[in-house]
Amino acid sequence: MMALMRKFIRNNYLYKLFLWSFLIMMAIGGGLLVNLGQEKQWAIKVYDNMLSEGKFQLMLKAAKKQQEDFRQRGIVFADKNVEKETVSGALSLLLSEHVMDSLSLRVPDELIDQTMQQHLGQLPEYFFKDGQLDVDSFKRYIAPYTIDGFIEDICLEKKNKLLFDIVDQAIYTPKFELALQYNIDFASKKYSVIKLPVSKYLNEAKKNIPTDQQLEKFYKKPSNNESFKTQEKRAATIWKFSQSDYQVAISESEVKSAYENNKQKYQTAPSKVQVRLLLLKSEIGKESETKEKIKSIREKAVENPDSFESLVKEFSQDDSSKNGLTDFFTQDSKEFEPIVVKTAFEALSKDGQISNPIKTNRGYELVQRVKRTPAKFKDLSSVEKEIKNELMTSKFKQRFKQDAARVVNQAKYNPEVLQKFIQKHKGMKQEVKLDTLQSNVVSSHLFKTGENRYSTFFDKGDGVILLCTELVKSQVPALSEVRDEVLEAYYKKEAQELLSQAVKNAMQDAKKIKFEDLSKQLSEKIQVASFDYQDGKLNESPILKEPAIQSKLKGLHHAGTIADAVTDEAGFIIKLDSIENRDENLFDAQQEKLSKTLFYAKKYQVKEAFIASLYRRAKLDNKIHIKNEILQFIDKHKA
Repeated sequence: MMALMRKFIRNNYLYKLFLWSFLIMMAIGGGLLVNLGQEKQWAIKVYDNMLSEGKFQLMLKAAKKQQEDFRQRGIVFADKNVEKETVSGALSLLLSEHVMDSLSLRVPDELIDQTMQQHLGQLPEYFFKDGQLDVDSFKRYIAPYTIDGFIEDICLEKKNKLLFDIVDQAIYTPKFELALQYNIDFASKKYSVIKLPVSKYLNEAKKNIPTDQQLEKFYKKPSNNESFKTQEKRAATIWKFSQSDYQVAISESEVKSAYENNKQKYQTAPSKVQVRLLLLKSEIGKESETKEKIKSIREKAVENPDSFESLVKEFSQDDSSKNGLTDFFTQDSKEFEPIVVKTAFEALSKDGQISNPIKTNRGYELVQRVKRTPAKFKDLSSVEKEIKNELMTSKFKQRFKQDAARVVNQAKYNPEVLQKFIQKHKGMKQEVKLDTLQSNVVSSHLFKTGENRYSTFFDKGDGVILLCTELVKSQVPALSEVRDEVLEAYYKKEAQELLSQAVKNAMQDAKKIKFEDLSKQLSEKIQVASFDYQDGKLNESPILKEPAIQSKLKGLHHAGTIADAVTDEAGFIIKLDSIENRDENLFDAQQEKLSKTLFYAKKYQVKEAFIASLYRRAKLDNKIHIKNEILQFIDKHKA
């Protein structure tokens, strides 16, 4: 199959285009599996499946880039160990690939084709030259990956989906779980809540002032200093070039050629066709007899096409139409089976012509083209200006891309080349300074360009040359510069630990004494909270909307049960006081929704459990091998 796909893609440039979308998915962590290969320089090995050192570093680089992008947007995962997670992700992929190989999973070419078609139209314009993919530029950009590698990646991804679709079949939800989920989502409930504010424990934590050594040790941990890192700063000089200053000329012949080559774009009415159908229903055990009979009927019809209507009346078994004549329909019609529509528009070139027998869901059919009306298009004169503008834009982008690439390459050694280019095409100069990555084209390219390096791109129709003039990397400042803030963070962490311990102790005491006595012991009042679902509307006390509390409430199914939750602001002891009896009518009405909720919750759990079981089996078989260099690398970056 792979040989066939490679041949197909090499011979059909359109399908090469779809690969770009998969490149994007891989670059941003969209979930595409990496073709792990069978390379000698492996970093991780599971059974016979290997991940090369080079590909591990590429995966790690992509993960770090994603983490940095999040951080530039103010999203910090303090406890995230990127190196360890990359290894974990690689192991999951290798374990899945081993199972796929063991099961000999295969993906039909049609599914690969369908997957590619879903990404049609998502490709950036700058990979095109005269409407064709610039294959050399594309190959240079995706290096060290190859086009063959991308095809294999697509197959691997589809096999992975197929594997986990099979795993999903193991998901079963018994009725008692639906009942428990109903209690969580719809049953009215009353709660008693004791809240322990963290401020109470912060004051206690501040009584123990840390030594310089303790504070330094605290600050050295990446999980603690991540929030103190400075933002990466960049500055650039950019020159914008407009199409109007680029002297692009378009000839009449180019306009006419573009009109003819893209005529469908200017269609005002589609072509329609009317046909006459002769149907012989296929009966079990009489397949061969039916085929011979319809061939015989066609031979008579071809000798005298005008007799087709009478043959339809004599032999057709279509109960819905006595003479077999259809209404006019278009090429995107859903009224008839695709093979009937395709035969009418592609196989029959003139009125009166009769098709070969075709197999449909109804049986065997003959199709006669009765009449076809041609498609109607806008006159060239009415769209000439539009076409000319489009051609000018396309030609401008093509020329600018080629010129800019040549100029910035020469400017590395001879800056005068760039200055002459700017003067000739009236480039508008602009200085840019950014402290954070922003959601615009210039910022995106600036944060991907090294210091004293150039980048060329398009922004709102203008061609842009960018020179990164300054790059100040993100870094952890010296403790002396942020001592007060670090000391406050230290106290907060100590307070959190004191709070967590207090909640843990309170949960132990709650098993021995009444909730009211626990409240007095903690010197905190009991808050009453409620959850009520009536007439399709949910009403719940604000304290129950706290995400940390909501997750714990799911474990309270019976009156008298108690749960705890800890947030950055407070600790909570929650007791379920009462729960309303089930409304059977509401339960029946919501069963489908409840089933979906539980299915998707279990879907993730089942996948994790499946991978975990594969991991345990592979460890017992001694089939997981990780190079010492990788293990040492992980240890070095542990928090």
